[in-house]
Amino acid sequence: MSQFNKYLKYQIMYSDVYRELSKGYKDIIIYIDVAGISKGFYSTATIRYEVAQYANTQELPTIFLQEMQGYLKLLYEKFKQYNPKFVLFHDLGQCQQNVAISSDYKGDRRAATSSQRFMVEEEQMRVFKLLKSYYYESLTEKFQIPNYCYTVDLKEYESDLTPQLIIREGLLGSTNPTTLNLVMALDKDLIQICKFPNVRMAASIYFKAKRRLDMKLLDNENGLEYLYPKFKRGILNSGHLPIILAMSGDKADSIYGLKNVGYAKAIKLATQYFSDVYEFNSQTKWPIELEPYKDLLIKNFKMVDFDSQISRLSEQCKQSVRELCV
Repeated sequence: MSQFNKYLKYQIMYSDVYRELSKGYKDIIIYIDVAGISKGFYSTATIRYEVAQYANTQELPTIFLQEMQGYLKLLYEKFKQYNPKFVLFHDLGQCQQNVAISSDYKGDRRAATSSQRFMVEEEQMRVFKLLKSYYYESLTEKFQIPNYCYTVDLKEYESDLTPQLIIREGLLGSTNPTTLNLVMALDKDLIQICKFPNVRMAASIYFKAKRRLDMKLLDNENGLEYLYPKFKRGILNSGHLPIILAMSGDKADSIYGLKNVGYAKAIKLATQYFSDVYEFNSQTKWPIELEPYKDLLIKNFKMVDFDSQISRLSEQCKQSVRELCV
């Protein structure tokens, strides 16, 4: 089994996707977060192997590109009757749309060097970063295939915005009621795009009590299970994700929410006060207990809500995506 298949076997349940497609869909667009995949693909052993190979031969590696090609072929064969299109998205890791609001955004993540995370020497990591940049540059060259595969590089902006940007713009036929948009990513922020009726997110949810991963296809009704497996559907939906993260915060991105408020408490507060609210702003009606924190909550919301973030993208960036996905 290839590296991609090992890593992604928990990310998609083909039977669940087929079940959705059988509900009248004729086409499918599959969005793949390249950065998310590379995090799982690149184990310490893989990094050391590629760096050593490059040092010995001075030849640029091809493993990642070969694995990507093989995985896309696998997905194409699985869904070829639904005219699949692929969108591969990545960025430079600068997240400029949020750093402009808070210089602390993802600060902890940036502070922890890649060398520390992967336990490799600084020189090895320096070479690896060069190789990884080569891979990303090669994606466009090798995988930009008209009417079939699109590679979106948001450069200084966060690539997670790509699926929502494409759907908001109605690109690639993404808003057609007979098109299913399938997102394959690890970032919980992407749950919010399940608010669109024809979007699903393939995810694996770890149930601590059961000590196992459950593979699920998330939609508007059950999307919040990705945050909190005990979530009871019925009142809140995926569109409430930015409200919830604004209150709970997101330590991985150095977004600090309300004290002693995790996902469960944030869901409870949202159910109690904001079931009919999808945006925190100056007109929001705040309950007495949250009134003192309204500025913090509005700021956090702007950093997690995709529509707010997209509004801060440059027009040039938006136009480049429009032209790419004509």
